Amino acid sequence: MGLAWHDCELEFQCSTLEVPLDYHEPTGPTTTLALIRRQADIPSERVGSIVVNPGGPGGSGIGFVQGSWHVFGPELTNRFDIVGFDPRGIGQSDAVHCLDTRPALTAGVPDTAAEEAAYEELAQDVVAACVANSADLLPHVGTDNVARDLDRIRDALGEGRLNYIGFSYGTFIGALYADMFPTNIRAMVLDGPLDPTVDFATFIHDQSAASQDELDEFLDSCAPDPSCPFSAGDQTRANFEELMGQFEAAPIDGVTAPEAWAAIYGELVADDDEGLATILELARDGDVSLIRLAGGSARDARGLDGYEAVNCLDYAMPQDPEGMAAAAAEVERVAPDMGPTNVYTYFNCAYWPVGPTRTPGPVVGAGAPPILVIASTGDPATP
Repeated sequence: MGLAWHDCELEFQCSTLEVPLDYHEPTGPTTTLALIRRQADIPSERVGSIVVNPGGPGGSGIGFVQGSWHVFGPELTNRFDIVGFDPRGIGQSDAVHCLDTRPALTAGVPDTAAEEAAYEELAQDVVAACVANSADLLPHVGTDNVARDLDRIRDALGEGRLNYIGFSYGTFIGALYADMFPTNIRAMVLDGPLDPTVDFATFIHDQSAASQDELDEFLDSCAPDPSCPFSAGDQTRANFEELMGQFEAAPIDGVTAPEAWAAIYGELVADDDEGLATILELARDGDVSLIRLAGGSARDARGLDGYEAVNCLDYAMPQDPEGMAAAAAEVERVAPDMGPTNVYTYFNCAYWPVGPTRTPGPVVGAGAPPILVIASTGDPATP
């Protein structure tokens, strides 16, 4: 079954593909995937298509191709169509929808009865809304199924073998694909790999420790550097702790602690020390406009819906508030700043109506061609 492409914006073409909602019932109900492509610049030299995924879970392959196709350079864009898709449950594909807006949680880590109650109430509201709006989709958005969808996309593109580039969480899709369909691969690049063998406890430990290392390195290098906007010599770290304590105590000009932590994490992932120093120094002076902008993901209902729906299926997590608190306490030992708030970004999974559908395990990919896996030290997202 081929794809019917139509012009959709500038030089791009768009299409949709119906895939089984439940691969155990391949002739049963379907779900719709949205796709986009930018065709090869030199048709006479065209080799085929490269499918790409930017990460997440929840990242839009459509938005990535629209905004970043040029990063692949003319050696690829001259000879390959660059194809993006929004995975099931995400974006312009049939998407998980829970709440239209997310109420603000004021604490990054709930340590009072009122804050704990607020976390539990929001989790129950989110889950109830997810069930009301997306009950049929929720059990089927795990990454195992996204990998199966990727093979349907390969076939619909008319490609005998797949060319794929995945970044961050997109490497997870590619790794599982290589295990399921190793002989269907022509070429694959996995950049910033997630380890498919680790459970949630190991994942959150490693990610939090890497984030803490990056934060510590930033504070240690900023302290003696007069060109660093947040520099205050020996007081730099104390100033950071004081500022984050103020956010935890109460929102500053409407910006909550979860938004502030999300902003810090985003700057660490971007490896933007100057940006991080600037938003922290402005916040110390009472100007939280940039930290509000950088931490918007903490209130992005549409992004959080898909992010949670996939993660809650991909990992077995604590199933009650006490389990989440214990996980936060455990990771605090290796990441006192970044660890506990990281755990609590997954709090809603303790109430999720669908259990995990994936068991961590090694990827073998027997029969696949060589796959290029690129990792970097000090990566706080995929250490």
